[in-house]
Amino acid sequence: MDLTKVGTGNVSVAAAFVHTQKSVAIFAVLAEISRGIAPVLAAKLLFPEIPTWQLVGLIFLVAGRYFIAQGGGVTNVSWGITS
Repeated sequence: MDLTKVGTGNVSVAAAFVHTQKSVAIFAVLAEISRGIAPVLAAKLLFPEIPTWQLVGLIFLVAGRYFIAQGGGVTNVSWGITS
């Protein structure tokens, strides 16, 4: 299903829960979670002694989300900070 053609046209996890099957919506949530945790884990593995790189990874995540998809990435950063 093309989420840009239903409801408000916003492609989000909330829209996935409203307009798609439950399994698709759960996959969307897990994708959001992993997108926030992945840069932090990568920085922890590659540069364990420099925690600044974890923050840099989250900054690049937000910049990419903003410039590519005009999204904020707030949920992703929230998951990244908690990991």
